[in-house]
Amino acid sequence: LDELLMAAEAARDLPALVFALTGCIERETDSVRKCELCERLADVYERELHDDERSVQTLQLWASLSPQDPLPLRRLRRCFERSGHWTELAECFDRIAEHSQDPEEQREAALAAARLYLGPLPDPDTAFTRLSALMQRGVVQAEDALHKLAFEHNRLEELCNLYEQSGRYDELCELLRRRAETEPDPALRAGLLLRGARLLAKQLNDEFAASEAYRQVLAITEDIEALSYLRARVAIQMDPSE
Repeated sequence: LDELLMAAEAARDLPALVFALTGCIERETDSVRKCELCERLADVYERELHDDERSVQTLQLWASLSPQDPLPLRRLRRCFERSGHWTELAECFDRIAEHSQDPEEQREAALAAARLYLGPLPDPDTAFTRLSALMQRGVVQAEDALHKLAFEHNRLEELCNLYEQSGRYDELCELLRRRAETEPDPALRAGLLLRGARLLAKQLNDEFAASEAYRQVLAITEDIEALSYLRARVAIQMDPSE
């Protein structure tokens, strides 16, 4: 086989080269050498024979032999993108995100996988879960996509809860304000404003903004909490000792 391999490569006899490489892979016991042979065979299929199906099979074998190596995964990614095999592409992105040593590549792959569930693999629940995890890791693009998803698929309450769990009260208050502006139901609008007012008063210590939010609540409905807060603020302002 080794002699056949050398002769086939010298003559660029592609059928003989494929036969020889396949045989060498089957009999090789050294994993490093086996990976090198897989790479060579994948090159022949992809670049010379333009056989994506067999190229994918060879790349998958290479990836299974060397799970920590992102190179076969990067090549599989290109194959799946060309062929539109979205499920396999999502799995490939997940493996790149897991095994790449490059933090930027990890983030890019994880984000690309999440975005597949917004498009070719429409699954808002999976997309929301994946984007939420990325947002908590500080991936700005994920947060932008998550906002769009939340507004389009009525997931705003979940997004608010995510901000609250993360202690991001400024962003939470802004989102509550935006929701209140577009909420047609007076009771729900008052509830959103009240939640924001509490955060402004207790978490952000913004008495002016909290007072304004409580006034907006009272413009919609009589609320004991809003009245009590505003009366307390008036009493403090009138107290000369303060």
